[in-house]
Amino acid sequence: MDQLIKSIEKECSELCQNLTKVRSTACVDGYIGAFLGSQAMLEAVEVAEKSKKKKQKIIMVIREAIAQLYDTCLAWNHALYKPYGYPGDFSILEVIYNDVPHPDTASSSARQFDLWAQSTILPRAVKARKNALRVFIEEFVSHYSEDNKARILSIASGSAREIRELPRRSVTKTDIVLLDQDKRALSFAKGVLDSKPIDVSVTTLVADALTDISKDSRLRDKGPFDLIYSFGLYDYLSDKLIINNMRAAAQLLSDQGTFVFSLKDKRFYSSWFYDWFFDWRFFERVIADGFRLAEKAGMVVKNTMLVESGAIILYICDKK
Repeated sequence: MDQLIKSIEKECSELCQNLTKVRSTACVDGYIGAFLGSQAMLEAVEVAEKSKKKKQKIIMVIREAIAQLYDTCLAWNHALYKPYGYPGDFSILEVIYNDVPHPDTASSSARQFDLWAQSTILPRAVKARKNALRVFIEEFVSHYSEDNKARILSIASGSAREIRELPRRSVTKTDIVLLDQDKRALSFAKGVLDSKPIDVSVTTLVADALTDISKDSRLRDKGPFDLIYSFGLYDYLSDKLIINNMRAAAQLLSDQGTFVFSLKDKRFYSSWFYDWFFDWRFFERVIADGFRLAEKAGMVVKNTMLVESGAIILYICDKK
């Protein structure tokens, strides 16, 4: 183990030295490719699979050895240290959606490392998930009008980028409620929507999505809803919490309403990479789990949407 640690530290040192040489994300492909494919890293992954204690030691060594990278590449820093107090906050998602380096990353080479991180499969899938959901909402509200608006609830809404990107002809047909525990995300979303030169009906509610939202009088007053969705929260939740949340949401849904949620499929991304370098950990599931969870929550999946070769699945559900 001691020899492995020394080898890992050597590879990390070389990666940090190469940081200043980077001219493009293509360079990052080469340097990180050599790093991840090194004998030391391949052995580290193998050892970590057999021992949780050794895994934690390896992760600690790597993060300390590439501290220079985290200090200069602020998207990596943000992902690891979570300044908002939770993973996948609205601020870092905005960076991903915009395909730009972190605004606090100063050097040109470090900005390429930021952009490279966003080009990996999960950030690409997260952006594709938002795009797919926006298209779904646009099609969903096409059957409504400004006089008969679609009542929509977004659970753990974040900055509601999918709503903000709706065209005028769609957003004016909606009566939207955004629910999130982070008032900063809601303030950001509301500010952008209120700045539009059109009438956008949006209500923001600061609340914990994991409580029984069906008992929230504010939501009952705004419902029943034609569409309820949660598209980032469930990857962080146990089956029990997901089922409870879906059951509560179902009570706020109209009889003909639609519920949409998403899950990641563990088969299509390297979970260890995101865990080790960004401290992103998700409940590991496959596509069949979404059908199982919906069934237990009293819903039926009528359709699915797959993005980034199946890395993320959106489930479109009806109540039974």
